Amino acid sequence: SPQEIAINVFKKDEFAVIEIKDNGKGINETNKTQIFEPFFTTKPKGLGLGLTHVQKTILNHKGKLEFESTEGEGSNFKVYLPISNETPSWGTEGR
Repeated sequence: SPQEIAINVFKKDEFAVIEIKDNGKGINETNKTQIFEPFFTTKPKGLGLGLTHVQKTILNHKGKLEFESTEGEGSNFKVYLPISNETPSWGTEGR
């Protein structure tokens, strides 16, 4: 069957959730514990920094990243970002 990627965005409690789900080859049990480690990669030309950078960025925004994966069936990543009614303070320093 063709490879598919589904992206859903929804609200859960005080978070905006971005869900990315695929029906790819999945992540094996050994690699699941390492995918966020710097320089870990399963690709011949990969640097192993992609998911490390993604996780750090999400944490810097007071969010969290969860995933489930079954080898041979695909993966499901969920990004949780807090919803806030406060006005961002970007660029207001020194005014």
